[in-house]
Amino acid sequence: MKKNYKLLIDVNSKYATFILWDNNQFINAYYRIIQKDLTSFLVNDLRTFLATNNVDMINIEAIYFVNGPGSFTNIRLANVLVKTLCALHEDIKLLWTDRLTTFINDKNSEIIVMDSSSTSKFILIHDFNKIIVKTKLISLEEYQKLLKQYENYIFLDITNLKIEQEMINNYLLDKFIPVNFSELKANYMKEPNIDKKVLNKTKNEF
Repeated sequence: MKKNYKLLIDVNSKYATFILWDNNQFINAYYRIIQKDLTSFLVNDLRTFLATNNVDMINIEAIYFVNGPGSFTNIRLANVLVKTLCALHEDIKLLWTDRLTTFINDKNSEIIVMDSSSTSKFILIHDFNKIIVKTKLISLEEYQKLLKQYENYIFLDITNLKIEQEMINNYLLDKFIPVNFSELKANYMKEPNIDKKVLNKTKNEF
């Protein structure tokens, strides 16, 4: 039985994203604009995406999970999905990082920004492979101060950017760290409540 497929899951931008590759060979990517509650499509779309590419969860070697920051509801639902998949298929390796970290390009010095609300932003600052400011939520006032302080850095707004195949090929994967699924925490402001609807649907589908 072939078991060397890797699956990336990200729901922290305007797109729900699945990317599938076999060893280092890109297979397919799926993007869907999130216009309503993920509960209505996340599990079904993942199942369809895998089936379209003739892959079953038993063929997945590892899940690369982009765990926040973003919508509380989306993060919570995605955490439930990933934990359930790993509980049902205990030999799947789980690795995670946050969305801003996925966009770090070690060849540059960057201010990476993602919108949070009208009064705040998520921000990460790095100088090549050295992180200066870890991903955090800041006010617009703090944000403006950091822009002036690091005015020579490249500015990268990832709010509406997709995670692309080229990122996986060039620099993305080493940003993820392994974690036991039972120890995975939703990367947001507070502890999520388990969504039983998503939990039960995932168990039934996979």
